[in-house]
This record gives sequence, C-alpha cells and structure tokens, in this order.
Amino acid sequence: MIDELNVQEYGVPIVYTGPMYDSDILKSMFIRRVNINNDHHDKSEVGVLLVGHGQPDEWDVEWSTETAQETGFREDILKLLERDGFSRQNLSLAWMEFKEPKPAEKIEQLVNQGVKKVLYFSAAISADSMHSQYDVPELVHKADVPGHVELVNLGAWNDDPIVIQAIKEKIDRKLNGK
Repeated sequence: MIDELNVQEYGVPIVYTGPMYDSDILKSMFIRRVNINNDHHDKSEVGVLLVGHGQPDEWDVEWSTETAQETGFREDILKLLERDGFSRQNLSLAWMEFKEPKPAEKIEQLVNQGVKKVLYFSAAISADSMHSQYDVPELVHKADVPGHVELVNLGAWNDDPIVIQAIKEKIDRKLNGK
C-alpha cells in the first residue's frame, strides 16, 4: 500500500522495513516470556492463549492479508512453544474482536484439559493499551475458572529487549539493501 502512494513524484523519500509478523526474533520473545512466567509448573500443566485483535469480515475484503498474517504469526509461535516442550493441546488462539473463538471459550477448554496455569498475550498488540490492559483480560475473566487455576496476562510486546532487537534487525537489513 505504501508503494501505491507513489510519494516519489512529490520528492518525498520513504524507506520502510516491512511488517514484524515474519520476524523469528520477535516470535522468540513469546517463548522466553512463557518460560520466565511458568514458575514451577510442568510444561504439560501450562496453557498458552494468544489473543489476536481481529478485524471485521468486510475489512478482510479491503485488506485481504491482515487476518491471514495475524493468524500465521500466532500459529508460528504455537509451533515454537510446542518445540520447546509445551503440549500442543494446551496451546490455543482466540480473537478479541470480530472473529471467533473468543478468549473465555478457549480458557475454559484449556482448564477442562487440566491445565493449572494459563498464560495469555495480546499477541498482535505492540504496546500497552486499553486492549492489552483491560479488554483482553476482561474477556479472559469471563471464563468459568476454578480458583486453583492461575490466569496470567503477559500483555503486549512493549519495549522488551527482544522486540527492540527484532526492530533493529529489520532496520539493519533494509539499510544493507536486503
């Protein structure tokens, strides 16, 4: 879409790095955060829920790659978590808005599978916001969860050093002509 603006005809140079959804470094941040916040639980007792933002179906017509990119990014993270030893059945995706399933449904499914702790992310949100600090936790806490199951909000990306490293890698690649 940036290329379609044809800003060169106005003498405005624009250099952009591209999206972050394909950054392996960024994906590794999720695995690190899950492991740091796992505490003492066996990985088979831990559930991870990656909550995407979502967009209305009519927007999928206009911006046809958005939902696929958001889904693909989160699915790649689930594969990395599984490779790291987490049980695939305890790894799931949900949507905050516009799409299904919603977080509460997936939290209840994870609890019914016997997890003792669920770590959840606002997976496609880059900085703390109403969505990551209020909306997603509110949707998660609509789930019927026994008191012994711990729900932990790992939030948005924020200024995690791995995020900064991922951004720097994108910039360095662009500056080096790749």
